[in-house]
Amino acid sequence: MSAQHSIVTRGLRALALSALCLVPAAAVAQGPAMPPPGGGMPGMGNMPPEVMQAMQIQQRLQQLHMQVLQDPALATQRDALHTAVKAAIQAKDPQATAKMAQLDEMQKQAAALQAAGKTEELQKLANEG
Repeated sequence: MSAQHSIVTRGLRALALSALCLVPAAAVAQGPAMPPPGGGMPGMGNMPPEVMQAMQIQQRLQQLHMQVLQDPALATQRDALHTAVKAAIQAKDPQATAKMAQLDEMQKQAAALQAAGKTEELQKLANEG
């Protein structure tokens, strides 16, 4: 394995890990829509038990993930990783900071439009991005 391949592999792993660490708490806390006990989700028909079990496992893993992210002992490591990944991204793409700011602004606009029920404008924003 070449040194360049090793660096790229480590970078991708760090990026994947940071993505896990940076998932918005509200989105993860919501978790997937779970079917009611003993039944399927409306409109989904009867799900096979394996699918139901997979969804339950996924929800439990998301809950555990949130608990781990709340651990103050990990905050420093998580922040350091985030800083390192952000620096690596910036080194690869000097425009990254501006792009992240633009994305953040678009997400704020989308949230405001969704809260106001302005679906046409929300769709227009989605088409622009």
